[in-house]
Amino acid sequence: MDMVALRAGFLGFLKAKLDLAPQQLAAWQEAEAVFNDVAKSERAGCSRLPAEVAQTGVLGAITFAEEHTASHQQQLQKMGPAIRKLYEVLSASQRKVMDSIPPPMMF
Repeated sequence: MDMVALRAGFLGFLKAKLDLAPQQLAAWQEAEAVFNDVAKSERAGCSRLPAEVAQTGVLGAITFAEEHTASHQQQLQKMGPAIRKLYEVLSASQRKVMDSIPPPMMF
């Protein structure tokens, strides 16, 4: 399944479930912009994948794993502040909703 599409669907679902108040929308939009930026970066990374990972051998697999891990860490570092800022403006009941819905593969 396309992870970018899955995450986009998740964000739409989460936004609907949170039922954000007007004063919370700025924090949501900031987080959503970061998520979209991360998705673009992810798509670009996918386009650089070799056609057949098995043909790259063990060294190619290790290199790919290192690059993927570094990229994922950078994505989390971008998303963390935006998620925290959004979480801070949520009510207690909205936080319960956000805490109860596991994100797909932790973005």
